[in-house]
Amino acid sequence: MKNEKELIETEPSTQEETRVLRSLSPAIEVLQREQEFEVLVSLPGVDVEQTSVELDEQVLKIHASRLNTPQEGWEMVYGEFESCRFEETIQVPRTVDQERIDVSYEKGILKVTLPLVEPERREIPIRIH
Repeated sequence: MKNEKELIETEPSTQEETRVLRSLSPAIEVLQREQEFEVLVSLPGVDVEQTSVELDEQVLKIHASRLNTPQEGWEMVYGEFESCRFEETIQVPRTVDQERIDVSYEKGILKVTLPLVEPERREIPIRIH
């Protein structure tokens, strides 16, 4: 995996041990058409319950994590699926319509649609002295 950074999980695991989490670097695409932006993030194997998206001012924040823990009653004998975290921030234009943002997750792809509104234009009167 490219650009891996080790992070120590601060919460105790189910086995009361500290686990090492890797920083996930998924593929991201930002697309634009006339009235909207679309952000696509490849997050295969990530449970949507472990994913969050928020817009703070003009910054889109996407967080996701994947924990590799065996199902109850099973013991891990060998495993290559890594537990990992992902965090991305993307600057967005002021013209994003915050009320119409749409987020969906299908087949391992998180899609954030950011509709744009026309900037308000107004004529400013000139004062005469």
